[in-house]
Amino acid sequence: MRPGPGICRRRGGYALTRSPGPEPVATTNTDYAVQWTAAAGADEKSIAVLPFVDMSEKKDQEYFSDGLSEELINHLARSADLKVIARTSSFQFKGKNEDVRGIAGKLGVANLLEGSVRKAGQEMRITAQLIRASDGSHLWSQSYDRNLVDVFKVQDEIAGMVARAMHATIATGADQASNQEPDVEAYNLVLEGNYFKARRTRQDVEKAAQLYRKAIDIKPDYALAWARLASAYLIEESLKGAPSADGSKRILDALDRAIRLDPKLIWAYYTRAGFEMAIAWDWAAAQADHERMRQIEPDNTLLLPNALGTMALAFGQVARAVELYQKGAERNPLDPYSLNVLGLALCAANRLQECLQWRLRLLLLHPEFGGINSAVGRARLYLGQFDQALEAMQKEPEENYRLVGLAMVYSAMGKRAESAAALKSLTERFASNDAYGIAEAHAYRGETDEAFAWLDRAFRQRNEKLVFVKANPMLRNLHNDPRFQALLINLKLADQGPGAPM
Repeated sequence: MRPGPGICRRRGGYALTRSPGPEPVATTNTDYAVQWTAAAGADEKSIAVLPFVDMSEKKDQEYFSDGLSEELINHLARSADLKVIARTSSFQFKGKNEDVRGIAGKLGVANLLEGSVRKAGQEMRITAQLIRASDGSHLWSQSYDRNLVDVFKVQDEIAGMVARAMHATIATGADQASNQEPDVEAYNLVLEGNYFKARRTRQDVEKAAQLYRKAIDIKPDYALAWARLASAYLIEESLKGAPSADGSKRILDALDRAIRLDPKLIWAYYTRAGFEMAIAWDWAAAQADHERMRQIEPDNTLLLPNALGTMALAFGQVARAVELYQKGAERNPLDPYSLNVLGLALCAANRLQECLQWRLRLLLLHPEFGGINSAVGRARLYLGQFDQALEAMQKEPEENYRLVGLAMVYSAMGKRAESAAALKSLTERFASNDAYGIAEAHAYRGETDEAFAWLDRAFRQRNEKLVFVKANPMLRNLHNDPRFQALLINLKLADQGPGAPM
């Protein structure tokens, strides 16, 4: 799901007592500073797996070393005793020469697992070391010289040794037990597919889909390959814009195959729930898949919080969304999507200064993130900081977000002519792909009939931003109009929605 900047936008598929991880502090209008938590204050049973380094002679095994790192994250995350940082955040340090204390501090962990991979043909050497960040000492280290067919056993051994060194246990989850050990060649292709899919460009995602299909050709009953293929298809649909019937069918066909092959494959249910929320708007089906995920892995902290947070926000349960997104940010403190949706939920909950702080943090860490300047501008606008909001909007490089923001800020400043000019340009250039943004601008300007006309158009276009219409602060002045309730009924969002605790 890739909602826009005032809603949320994904780049890269889902505790109220204090904000997790680094906390930003705004200084002047445009100067930002960040204060990071110290690794010394982190939970002793917290860990980040850094991307293993490709030491192969040809330097052509990066996908394999990345895949091994991600598999170790998934293995360790099965432990209810450990706080494990998600891949997106730990991979922020890939290729960077940074002190272990600095890395651990930014990720909010006490321990780091790092290593290297040297692979030639069927032979591989994997070296891993567990490091205590506070003093840089090695708690455990080991090298493995093995044949590629032993890669799954090596993953289990490393995860088990790390857990024992941290006085933790790893549950042998039902999903893990149900998976058949895949063909090594097919597994290798899935890792390579994951590597390309993570780049999220259309060309790379298409390449990923090709690799997953090759894996399936080798091993047709490889459930994970089918689930990853469905995920690639889902990203392709998102990158194209409006979903197609054929595109939806191939996503569901691949997911159905994956679940038939492995009814306890949590990734398949996660992907299907994402499809049901973003494309099908079938909230009951998404809720059923979330419940199935919870049954399979009750302690899952890498997938469930953001997935449930998206559901909560869609139904306007903003306090619950904040709580869930904060749990997600604890495990993924540098992930731009996690930062963005938390800022969105905080704005929807009228926790406006916190919303601004998280958006400033996202701007500092990921200035390239689509729509982030516009998102900062909206937070400024909510706070009545019109001059600073205008400055942020003018810096937004993506034209549709910039024009939506300018139409609203100029209106707030009483500059109706400038606001109308921005809205006119927005309508002329983006009517076919941002009807929702045009509706927002009209709503903010108090033009109710025009706002509903464009919301209706967004509905007919199946604009995925609509799923957060209930929580969007820019549309609150529409809530008492009967047409808003009719829209919620069409979106199947008219009731209070699910509310089971995480």
